[in-house]
Amino acid sequence: MISISKKEQYISHPLIKENTVLRRAYQESIFINCLNTNCLVVIPTGLGKTIIGLMLAVQRLTENIVLKGFLKLC
Repeated sequence: MISISKKEQYISHPLIKENTVLRRAYQESIFINCLNTNCLVVIPTGLGKTIIGLMLAVQRLTENIVLKGFLKLC
């Protein structure tokens, strides 16, 4: 799962370059809501639709890698 700690200023995940993606509460909320359902995200330009898509893609990639046994965690 993507680590989004309230103490962290940046999103932390092995597939995302460190200290590059700022954490924003509304993006986290949309990301969580879109994890298990189809979503259409309509927010103004520059507010992070691409970041939300990135977070969802990274989550799906991680799930598939772990499920298929390509990566062993712990």
